[in-house]
Amino acid sequence: MSRGIKAFGPALFSRLHLGWLFLFFSAAPAFSLTPMEWFNSLVAGSDDPGFRDGPFYRAQFDHPAGLALDAAGGRLFVADANNHRIRVVYLNEQNRVETLAGTGQPLETDGPLEKASFGMPTALAWIPPDRLAVYDDGSRRLRMVDLGKKAVTTLGVDNKGQAVTVGALWSLVYRAQDDSLYFSLPAAHSIQKLDLKTQTFSTLLANEERLPAPKALCAVGNKLYAADQDGSAIYEVGLDTAAQQPPLAKVGKGRQVLALAESNGLLYALQAGDEPLAQVAPAYRPVSLATAWGLLLENQNPGAPPFFQLNAFQQAGLASSPLEPGKLFIAGHGVNQIVSVKDYHFDTTWGARSVTEMGVLSDFTYPEAKPPKTFRILVVGNSRAITAPVLVPGAGEKGSRVDAGAQGELSLRTNTFPKQLEFLLNEKASLEGVDRHFEVLTLAHPGQPTHFFAYYEVPVIARKYDADLVFILVSPLKEQDYAEYFLRPLTPEGIPSPTIDPEFLLKPFSKRIPDGAPRRFFEHCRQQGLIQVQDSGAVGFPFFDGLLRAADRETRDGLIELTGRPLGLLARKMEGTKNAGGAAVKFFLCYTPAFDNGSAPLADYESFWVDLCAREKIDLLDLTDPYTALETSFYPASEACCHNHYTAYGNYLIATLLSYYLPEKKWIPFEPAQNRGERTP
Repeated sequence: MSRGIKAFGPALFSRLHLGWLFLFFSAAPAFSLTPMEWFNSLVAGSDDPGFRDGPFYRAQFDHPAGLALDAAGGRLFVADANNHRIRVVYLNEQNRVETLAGTGQPLETDGPLEKASFGMPTALAWIPPDRLAVYDDGSRRLRMVDLGKKAVTTLGVDNKGQAVTVGALWSLVYRAQDDSLYFSLPAAHSIQKLDLKTQTFSTLLANEERLPAPKALCAVGNKLYAADQDGSAIYEVGLDTAAQQPPLAKVGKGRQVLALAESNGLLYALQAGDEPLAQVAPAYRPVSLATAWGLLLENQNPGAPPFFQLNAFQQAGLASSPLEPGKLFIAGHGVNQIVSVKDYHFDTTWGARSVTEMGVLSDFTYPEAKPPKTFRILVVGNSRAITAPVLVPGAGEKGSRVDAGAQGELSLRTNTFPKQLEFLLNEKASLEGVDRHFEVLTLAHPGQPTHFFAYYEVPVIARKYDADLVFILVSPLKEQDYAEYFLRPLTPEGIPSPTIDPEFLLKPFSKRIPDGAPRRFFEHCRQQGLIQVQDSGAVGFPFFDGLLRAADRETRDGLIELTGRPLGLLARKMEGTKNAGGAAVKFFLCYTPAFDNGSAPLADYESFWVDLCAREKIDLLDLTDPYTALETSFYPASEACCHNHYTAYGNYLIATLLSYYLPEKKWIPFEPAQNRGERTP
């Protein structure tokens, strides 16, 4: 195992500056793109209408409408309305698109999948284990695609053997408890039911004044939810009753709801108007989507076209992933694409606020369960890991503050280096044909010694979120980084306790000096005049940088020993930690220069971390040289005052360096998929 790795060399420049030229101008290699996976991503399709199967980025749809997922979450079925076809996106095969059934002619012909035809299909419902219900708007009939028998049939025939038309159907769902399809007919003011066993239709609800024009439906387990075409209330419709009109219970509200889907116990809706995606039950909350640029995707933004643009008469598809809570698939949003979005509560955790609760991510609400084909990275640090201030208007004027973002309102979480790293790794994986996705989670406590809280929290968080790699961003230290040994009782491992003990603090200071390394360090510093003990018993602990700048060798070694002890213990603990797949969790420290007013020379800090990691046998990724080489081009990389946080541009620089070195050192898996020769530039 190598220690104190210097992350710099000509290869960095060849990759960063020549890689794009090679990609775009070399005709030798073939593209082998994989789907981008981030907070909002293309699943398949393009802006232009058309028909084409194949790779997700070459596939074409013409007004895709209804969506349905199989129970395993690997196949996304699409009602491709104007192409008169049922298409399938193979999510486990890099979103390859294939036509499942339909000749492209607007007919209603039953038979084998390759010969069957549809007339403008708009709604779908998955029926486990291997069937798909389809509504044909052209014929106003319900159809069944049987994947086991590889055939299409018409549902609901009368006693003369004639297919029954159902009217202008909007939403179609399946309920396993009674093996029935439920569908809404807004113009007929009703919700109808088709019993698949008997092939008979019945009316569930009609002319209900609270649901005069039922439109969007959603079946969740044994429950059926419905939204009216014009009203705002969302109702649970009682099904297990003999009453002529089933009871309705209001569970939420929406605004011109077009489609409903459930994820992680929450009910989501696609809506017409300026709030196209919202959580509608148990409480109403517009869903704001994140961008890589620190902005929220909201339709009220006058500087950008709407991400979603729906009207009240536009058929739309909404489906939730059974594998990833908060991940939704959307079709019919104004372009001929299927996209995925994630609701990780970007709006409620957007500002740079202090996070003090122990054992909780300082991040968006990532689900605990790791999605398939995902490599998770846990970044640990102080405020530098969750703060990314930007320059503000008028920054050059007298009295203005370049660092205003440090106060929170301008420091956006997607501008931090963990979020930028997540974006860059997924972008790189897509362009290089790597069939793997990356999530970068953050654990940070502003103003707290990272190496102390990390020892207690990192193993818990790493197991909880099934992390594959953990690293700590280390930077210039403060007096707490060694003073905690004299302010908290020590654990049996010889490091400060994670909690404050008031009774311990009431003891005379002489009684709070632990034996061993802390006492040796304290006595030496007092003899050197570096630590002052007043007559009252109060102790003045100098800043860490002051000790490092003025210290002799023994003082420096003492700082390394006290700082390194919890990190070494954590490293040993992580060596025995495995993820859910049985692989060892990689652990290292990452050092980047961070100027701090009054600090010791940066070279002293760099050598401090190099020596500490050598002593404790911890891998170190030292970014000093590449950061120095590129810092001027990323100016301003840090704030002008306060805690000298990295700016959004400094965060991007760190993320760029990490996105290069982590795959380069093989600390993350980044093997390109087999060259499929799909397209040559």
